[in-house]
Amino acid sequence: MLQWRSAGKKNRQAGFALIDALLGMTILTVALLGIAFAFRQSTVTTVSARNYNQATYYAQQALERLKVYDGKETGTWAGTVNVPASGVMPAFQLVTEQIDAANMPADYTSLPETIKGKMIPVRATVTWQETTGGTFMTRTVQVSSYYYLK
Repeated sequence: MLQWRSAGKKNRQAGFALIDALLGMTILTVALLGIAFAFRQSTVTTVSARNYNQATYYAQQALERLKVYDGKETGTWAGTVNVPASGVMPAFQLVTEQIDAANMPADYTSLPETIKGKMIPVRATVTWQETTGGTFMTRTVQVSSYYYLK
């Protein structure tokens, strides 16, 4: 009779071992899901930063191309350029324009009139779409500079 009681006690302990194993697996699953979410978020942030850097590069290149003009032309450089999607890069739209009087930069308004007459503030705006969390977001980068008239 004593052996029967100890066997029943053993079965109850085996049940607790199963519950401990299930609890451990649950904790491990939650930890792995957290790591997977952090990895996904890191990937999304890396792609977004790459797109932002590429857009800034396109805007800066557009403003650098203004240096090739002889300084006598106005408006011929303004316009829109579409950069098609390639590989993993999205399609970019580049708009180069003269900044209107209502949106003049603060540093331009503080310049003397003799210099203002020789400098035209210009802006390059790059727009693209990227997917974040399953939704499309339109992102924009604007870079401003000056076009010097001789």
